[in-house]
Amino acid sequence: MAGLLPPFPSGRSRRECVRSGTQLAFSSCGSGTVTIAKETSPDTLTVVQTLTTEPRARTMALDPQTHKIYLASAKFEAQPAAAAGAPRQRPKMIPGTFKISVYGMD
Repeated sequence: MAGLLPPFPSGRSRRECVRSGTQLAFSSCGSGTVTIAKETSPDTLTVVQTLTTEPRARTMALDPQTHKIYLASAKFEAQPAAAAGAPRQRPKMIPGTFKISVYGMD
């Protein structure tokens, strides 16, 4: 897969990484999914799997040797109420809940 990837369906707030040796592209989404697509032609990606992951597990890394993907996630407090006219605040991470999930190919 050289150059830019053609678009393929995945959720909002996505991150992408590519493993050219397998012709697979991975797109992680904060809603708790990773879309896995295979390059079927130079300008076409076909979705082969939608993997369910932890919610907010968006930051992803790919090991090019093992073809495993690693996703970081944690639990968060409830969304704090925003004061009138103030920007929305992000919820705080709950201490001790950070983890790395590892997914591999069969």
